[in-house]
Amino acid sequence: MRKVLAVCNNPGSFNNVYPVGIELEQRGYSVKWIPEGFAVGELIERQKSFERTAFAEDLLCRYPDSVVLSGFSEGKGIEWQIDYYCQNKNLIVKVHDSREGFIFTDWKDENLWPGVICVNDTEGERILRLAWRDFSGRVAITGYPRFDALIITSVKTFREDVCRRLELREDKPIVLFAGTLIKAGETFLEVARVLSQGGFDCHFLPRRHPRWEKDASLEQKHYWDQAVEKYGSLMTDSRSVNDIVPLLAAADVVISDHSTALEEAATLQKIPIWVLYPGVMLEDYLKISGNIFQRPPAVEMGCAVMASDRAELINTLRGALSGELGDIKLRQREKLLLNGGNTKRVADIVAKQCEL
Repeated sequence: MRKVLAVCNNPGSFNNVYPVGIELEQRGYSVKWIPEGFAVGELIERQKSFERTAFAEDLLCRYPDSVVLSGFSEGKGIEWQIDYYCQNKNLIVKVHDSREGFIFTDWKDENLWPGVICVNDTEGERILRLAWRDFSGRVAITGYPRFDALIITSVKTFREDVCRRLELREDKPIVLFAGTLIKAGETFLEVARVLSQGGFDCHFLPRRHPRWEKDASLEQKHYWDQAVEKYGSLMTDSRSVNDIVPLLAAADVVISDHSTALEEAATLQKIPIWVLYPGVMLEDYLKISGNIFQRPPAVEMGCAVMASDRAELINTLRGALSGELGDIKLRQREKLLLNGGNTKRVADIVAKQCEL
């Protein structure tokens, strides 16, 4: 039986690869964990043994004919190197962790393309075909493994628990800000300003990106600190809730510049708002998406909202908090169903590749 190299780096990559690797271990497969960056700390916390290397060629020589399970991360890290140097691309199974992103930039070279790529849905497949027009491998619609964690028996129970722990009123709307790294400080300051000036009666929970302290720029940290200094009275510290899933379940509205938390919010039938102002985050988003999309795919699907200026953000927040955006939830129920089998479907594909 072939070994499986579970290669992961950033949060999106780790949160999709980890549950599949665990599922494969439970089935009796030998899984070698190869983390980088964010994933290292996560595996240490989970007390999983792993191997670190800066040389993909050496790793592939030591574990020849292994099946590679990996996600996508920025730059030419270990995920990129393994994809590049692996001679048998059919042994690579990748999980695409968002509807756009690195497939348009760092992975546009066909020498990096895997034998199988797993996407969330038909929209994910459509985007992949736009990015990799000559791709001849298999596209498997499996759902994101990380979305299995969103199978929640009772959203009401999560909300009650979060409100109790953070001392929030249950009858008051909750707005969650999910920060990224690129322009999260500027975006956070703008959202806080709008909530203050608009007089919105809600709980406001800021949430920093897991790599904020390490990787955010000093400029963006300054903007964040400015927001806390000026509008801190509006905010509730959410750090005592370790996992973001309970916060997503408790929230009514989730706001970010560009975070996978917005996709998770849509799946949980919350109102996700992308804040993509020209001159702030829009240009960075267009670059990330390979200049293919002018708006996020979830917005195109009618499952989320995009604010391109302050007036749109104010109006969108008013609509979201007053319940006027109910049509969005109808489309979410129609297009973003959860059934909890995503991890097993990806594991089945990896297991099949182990038989090649």
